[in-house]
Order: sequence, then C-alpha cells, then structure tokens
Amino acid sequence: MNIANEFKNRRLKKKKTIRQVAAESGHSATTIHMYEKGEVSLDSISLGMAISIFDAIDTNVEDFFEDYFDIYSSVDKIISQIYESTPREYIYSKLKRRTMMRISRIKSSNRVSDDTYHMLELKYEDAFDTLKYKTATTNGVIQAIDYENEYLPLLYSLRRLEEEIDLYTTRGKILDALYRTDFLKSDLARIADISKIRMSGYLSGKNDFKSISVLSAIRISYALGFRLEDLFYNEYMYVLRDKRKK
Repeated sequence: MNIANEFKNRRLKKKKTIRQVAAESGHSATTIHMYEKGEVSLDSISLGMAISIFDAIDTNVEDFFEDYFDIYSSVDKIISQIYESTPREYIYSKLKRRTMMRISRIKSSNRVSDDTYHMLELKYEDAFDTLKYKTATTNGVIQAIDYENEYLPLLYSLRRLEEEIDLYTTRGKILDALYRTDFLKSDLARIADISKIRMSGYLSGKNDFKSISVLSAIRISYALGFRLEDLFYNEYMYVLRDKRKK
C-alpha cells in the first residue's frame, strides 16, 4: 500500500470524513483530498501542517513517516559518510594545539569572565592530561572511545561559550544537542537534506521551525537522539493549542 492510501486509511479507521479532518486540523478539505489522492506528495508536508493533520486522525507523525521512508537508516548512512569525509583529529599533539588556539580566541573575544576562562583552562588541562596518559602506549594516537569520553565534553564547553543559547527554545535544544557531538551546523543541514543557508535561518531564529519539512525534522531529531515530539515540543504545543482555540 502506498503512503497516500495509508494516509487515507488512517482517516477511515477513525470514521471521519475529509471535511471533519479539515475542520479539526484547520486545513482545507481540498488539501486533505490532494494528499489522499497522491496529487501532492506527503513528503513535502511541513512540520506544522503534519502535526495538525495527523493529530486529527490520531496518528503518530514520526512513526508514520519512518514506516514509509526508512529515515533512520538513511540518516545513519549520512552520518557515516560525514565521518569518512571529515575524519576526527586523533593525533594528541595536533588536537591539543588546535584546542588551545580555540580557547585563546574565546579569551581574546572578551566574551567570558576571568573566572570562567580559568575554569575552562582547568577543563582543558584535565582532559589533555588524561588523554596524554591514555596515548602513552599508542604513539600519541587517541582512541575513539577516549575522544568521546574525554574530549567531546571539553568541546561542548567551548562551543557553549562561543554561542549563547536558550534551552527553552527549539533552536536552543538543537544547538545544545549538536554541541554534545562534533557535528558542524553544515553537517546538520546535510542530515536534514536542506541547504546550509536554510539551516542557518532556522538556527538563527529567522525561520520558523513549523515551516520545516516534516522529513527534515525527523532526520534532525533522530541524528541528535530525540523523538520528534520531544525535540519540537514547542511547535507541537503551539499548533495543538491553536487548534483547540478554533
């Protein structure tokens, strides 16, 4: 069964007419009809529209689209390609030098207090003292597990100091989760299958996340370790609250 037919079946199982779904979701009956006929592909639906329409037919958005597009598997492949094309720096001396330069840039920007900078230096020294000990028998090559356990927490601290974020916003949650990895914003754009410029618009607050493709939203959520409704909680609440008012 194709996705358009399955979408229609979900409505029929709830014994609702197209007009009822349209009224409950706040979208036109013509729009619903076009999705059911496959005249407009569901893979182009925005997150905001998907939330409202799928709520009307009592269907989980992420599960529905994963069943048809195998999103998780495709994201895993892209992540593997990212690591292959931009391998991590595992040479202890190079990573230490690169990190110290980054810390120096933070200090020269006058973005942090002396106390914060001192705390950052201590984290740096602790992380690299540990890595130095662990690379003593590997010719200065950092093992992947040690990179993740010792270096990524330090990298997270650096990235958080380089950019202020509000964890109560979707943008803030995405950036915070992104900074716990060593992905770049351009990597996230690749994962989401959108342009770097468009991703920059979302992460700067210029673009409304409700307008993002639902497939892109699911890709981002999965890559960062979230369920769709958890990462985009604010969008869910806004759309559903708006629906209840109508």
